[in-house]
Amino acid sequence: MKERSSHSHVLDYGLPLAGLSFGVLVLAWTFTSHLFRNSEGDLTGLATTGFCIALVCGLLGFTVNTEWRASALWFSLAALGHVSTFQITFAGPTVHYQHLQPISALFANEFVVFTAILLVRTLAVLAGLAIYRKEIWGFIRSRFKWWQVLLVLAAFLLPSATVSEDVGFYVQEFLLSSTLHLVSLGNLILAAAAIPDKPCERIQRVVNCIFGNGATRGASNRFGRSIRSVVLVAVFATVASSVLVVLSYEQHPHIPEEVTYLIHSRMFAEGALTLPAPPVQQAFETYLMGIYGDRWYPVTPPGWPMILTAGTILGFPWLVNPILTGLNVLLCYIFLKEIYPERVSRLSSFLLGFSPWAIFLGMSVMNHTSTLTLALLGGIGIAFSRRTGSMGWAFVAGACVGFTSLIRPLDAVAIGVLLAVWAIGIGGFRIRFAALISFALGTAALGGFGLYYNWLLTGDPLKVPVMEYMNSYFGPNANSYGFGADRGMGWGLDPNPGHSPIDALINSNLNLSTMSVDIFGWSIGGFLLAAILILRGRLKGADGVMIGVILVIYILYFFYYFAGGPEFSARYWYIVIVPMCALTARGIEVLSRMLKEHFQNGAFNFRLTLVFLTVFGVTVFIPWRAIDKYHNLRGMRPDIRHLADNWKNTDSLILIKLGNDAYMHPDFDSAMAYNLLDLEAHAPVYAWDRRAIICWDRINCKEVTGLDTRRKLLEHYIDRKVWIVRSPSATGRGFEIEAGPIGARELLEAGTAKPEGPERMKD
Repeated sequence: MKERSSHSHVLDYGLPLAGLSFGVLVLAWTFTSHLFRNSEGDLTGLATTGFCIALVCGLLGFTVNTEWRASALWFSLAALGHVSTFQITFAGPTVHYQHLQPISALFANEFVVFTAILLVRTLAVLAGLAIYRKEIWGFIRSRFKWWQVLLVLAAFLLPSATVSEDVGFYVQEFLLSSTLHLVSLGNLILAAAAIPDKPCERIQRVVNCIFGNGATRGASNRFGRSIRSVVLVAVFATVASSVLVVLSYEQHPHIPEEVTYLIHSRMFAEGALTLPAPPVQQAFETYLMGIYGDRWYPVTPPGWPMILTAGTILGFPWLVNPILTGLNVLLCYIFLKEIYPERVSRLSSFLLGFSPWAIFLGMSVMNHTSTLTLALLGGIGIAFSRRTGSMGWAFVAGACVGFTSLIRPLDAVAIGVLLAVWAIGIGGFRIRFAALISFALGTAALGGFGLYYNWLLTGDPLKVPVMEYMNSYFGPNANSYGFGADRGMGWGLDPNPGHSPIDALINSNLNLSTMSVDIFGWSIGGFLLAAILILRGRLKGADGVMIGVILVIYILYFFYYFAGGPEFSARYWYIVIVPMCALTARGIEVLSRMLKEHFQNGAFNFRLTLVFLTVFGVTVFIPWRAIDKYHNLRGMRPDIRHLADNWKNTDSLILIKLGNDAYMHPDFDSAMAYNLLDLEAHAPVYAWDRRAIICWDRINCKEVTGLDTRRKLLEHYIDRKVWIVRSPSATGRGFEIEAGPIGARELLEAGTAKPEGPERMKD
């Protein structure tokens, strides 16, 4: 008896230690092996397979000698299946939407191991579901009508694949993606079904802390615990975004708009509204920076750069969005607590705090996170005004709408309409008439500043700088709202020339498919639980408000020609993340109730499965996205910053050579971000070694001679040392020094500044 007890004691402690040790060894191998690195030594998306195996080792080590081992095996299979799906997905840092590999490619050497894992999982899941088929079918028949099942499946599967120009490929991808989603769902059902009937009390307490147990006593204490837990999640969101800023984004802009935002904030920090026109204009052309006579300035709305200025002054502009990301988690909780029970608002804020979509936008310098902050603060203002009659809170809500118009005007329209409708009593009680006036005054006070800003730049309060810029570069009405053959800029991501209802539907699929993947990082997509709520739950007034927000955003952007691009998911729709979190939390509540009534421990098992999905999202999905997509996104790399030690503390001229001057690669934008505002200062100056003009495909291109940009630059900066640097679009790698330092006068005298002759402009 003693020997058995001793043996059991060894297993109880030895197996977890062995699993943990093996997991650590796998992680060490992942970080040190060349198998998981590219030719430049950077980790590749394949490394997340190692992360997943380490997670599985730890999970199995702690459960293999317990009654949890069957469930742990199913959860492990779910994790391996999901990470295998990552490896057969073509995502990456280039500008394109995510797609699965063609079925014909899945058995190539590169993918065969992952294909085998997915096939084994599919067979195992089918075998397991055959055992539980009566219970599953009985639950579905008792809880759903046939048409509800079809609509839930549509919401579950239709966003699983992104449309393609090749219809045959899209059909193939849709069938494969739908199969993977269904198998993942079946896998998770089997994992939940295998959870022991009497789980340990510690795990039960953790799950109840996250999801609530429906108790009504001790409300004040429960609120205290809730706000502390929400603060912890908010801190996590801020820390996660900040870590990604350093490790993935490398504190470097990766989308051209970010360069302009950073320059704009530096201008505001120095009290400048415009800059002098650059000495050689074509050598400093930057997206969304307009040159008008002797003035040069960003044409973007001023609101987000004004917020970013605080971080710029303190020297940490990259921390502004991470801080706002954490703040949004707190504001989400406060706002939803005004219209939902406390447990729903808490769970919604948890979903937001762990959302890869929110965390990755928090890593960037894009303006969408700040817009969500203002939307939530505006909603809180109306909610508080309704409850207290306060005119001050109504003014705050209006000011948030007005300030949003200085960041993203179309979002301001959405927020303004929604808050105004809510304020006059639709979806709740009407606020006082005096508070309505206060709301309008707040909107006008800050929104009116935009007219004044337009007047300062263009001389006409109704002439919007960004629209003038777009019209001059891309043709009249290129960026205008609504349908029309003249809409759009001719970019490859634009479905068809112009904008029509068909294009709008295609854009809808592009946004829904990316949003389904990124909102929670779950293998079952992001819409299933919200769909169950809408089709099977008893909708409350607050649910109607959330659905209304989603519909307003969708309808407004339906008439805008551009979906926003594949970066940062459906970023133009970002405001819907809070309604989606709320509806998902309510879907969890509804499905938990149904499972509790039908199965013993059904609600607990379901909730624990969601905890697993979230843990996997944080530990594997987010690292995969960070490594595979956002590191060196769009080829905008910080290498130029690393090369800068060669000309540090000098007044050198650095000429950036692109792979094709006829196309505005983001390479020069990467370097432009490090120029001082004063291009005549005694500091390094980065300039575009440009031999051709940009030819947008909306303009009729003509034969042109070389621009002779280099000669003009050398003549202007005649006393400087010159470095010639080839950019990523020219090297296929990072920035590389081609020559230097060479005196500008020496280059001129040697005759190397001559233009390279005529060149036909290409798209």
